[in-house]
This record gives sequence, structure tokens and C-alpha cells, in this order.
Amino acid sequence: MRSRMESDLGFLDMVLRLGEGRDLATRKKAGQHVFEALSAYLDPVFAQRKFALSFDMQINDKETS
Repeated sequence: MRSRMESDLGFLDMVLRLGEGRDLATRKKAGQHVFEALSAYLDPVFAQRKFALSFDMQINDKETS
């Protein structure tokens, strides 16, 4: 039998990787759009249990990626 803590807690860590060349304003707009869409998709999960969402955007360096 699972404990209450195991069944009621959840976590999603999402990383969005972009290639170089996009300016800061474009990256911010894209990140906000993705985070809002993901949050809306997960609304039923947020309503049913404790759930944490982490979102990070990274830029891949074309020389090292």
C-alpha cells in the first residue's frame, strides 16, 4: 500500500532547448507561451493533487552541441 505522501505529490521538470539566433524578446515570448500551455494542460492535475512544475529554457551552443 502506498503512503499518502507518495500518492499525493507530483513533479514535472521541463527543459526547452533552443538553437542560437533568437533575441531575448522572442525567447521570453516563446517561453511564456509554452509555460502557459503546459500549465493549462496540467490544470486537472493541479486541481487533484500537490504538483510542482519547473520550466527552464536553454540555448544550445552550435559549437558544442
